[in-house]
Amino acid sequence: RLRKLHESERFKIAFTLSTLGGGCGSLTLAEVSKDIRDEVGLRVIPICTFPFRREGTLLIDNAKDGLARVSKVGLNPLIYDNERMMRFSDSVREGVELVNRNIALLISNLVDLVEYGGFANPPIDIIDLTRLITPQCGAFSTIYEDNVKKFRREWRSLLEFNLSLESKTIENAKAFVLFKSKAFPHKLTEEVISYLRMEYRVDELIPTTMENGFTGYNILAMIWGLGVEDIRPRLEPKRTLS
Repeated sequence: RLRKLHESERFKIAFTLSTLGGGCGSLTLAEVSKDIRDEVGLRVIPICTFPFRREGTLLIDNAKDGLARVSKVGLNPLIYDNERMMRFSDSVREGVELVNRNIALLISNLVDLVEYGGFANPPIDIIDLTRLITPQCGAFSTIYEDNVKKFRREWRSLLEFNLSLESKTIENAKAFVLFKSKAFPHKLTEEVISYLRMEYRVDELIPTTMENGFTGYNILAMIWGLGVEDIRPRLEPKRTLS
């Protein structure tokens, strides 16, 4: 069915989403992503979540195994670490809602890029982004703000706060950054690009700006080249106090 849809709609890229840790997503994310890539012929970017460390050895080991399966079939996911969720709220439910919002912003910005990338500055095809994907894990951050003064003042702290994963660059990172608004401040684009290059040792970065017809001020950043072994907190069960 997906192949037939692709023949009529001519999709450019596919995103597969899964939680890692349980038996289902950890076992199937790699296979589903691989099937879409090989059978349908689409470029695929998996997006997955890691469990809380307090959830124990079984779920953490399942998540690590699921990530290894994805890497083994030659795919390199964007990761959201659930440990980052509690920055938003002490309530797990509210935290999940805000994380889902960030993932939705990520995908909606990429959908806009597919639809209107030819009108971006510089023009860009989303397929061009796939050459940035390196054989390590990736992270993303999204910002949406209506207040331009707050946006100018707090963009850096918002990017860091919303980053999906805490890790270190292995050697050099690759990055894509999208600026989207009715009219995006040029000086701010230079500041964000400079920050990404220095903070993550980015040696290849694709920036683009989309203006006219968009509300608020948006930044989407995707970074590849982060080490799994450097993820913090470490991918091991949280020890209880005895």
